[in-house]
Amino acid sequence: MYPLSVHYVNKQAEKSLKSIPVTKARELLDDIELIRYGIPPLNGDIDTLQSISSKVKELRINGRPAYRLAYVIDGPHLTILHAFKKTANGRDKENLETVKSRFNLLY
Repeated sequence: MYPLSVHYVNKQAEKSLKSIPVTKARELLDDIELIRYGIPPLNGDIDTLQSISSKVKELRINGRPAYRLAYVIDGPHLTILHAFKKTANGRDKENLETVKSRFNLLY
């Protein structure tokens, strides 16, 4: 099964990652590279976005601000749904709606 191939759900998902500062985007992508091979991330931790689906995972790098990358693993594919900067406590409704709509493109 490993390594997983990495894809973006659409061009907007790819653009969302490019909107993050290069150093944080690199940390997220380094962790995605580890996840591809079944290795736990070094820079962040993983949570499941149950409010959307048990399939949707969120790679979290905490700090001020924090950064998030939502993805789905389906068979041999890891599909990136959205990446964003998180500045407030609690869930970010706008970004969760983006993740949900992009997840719905797949399923």
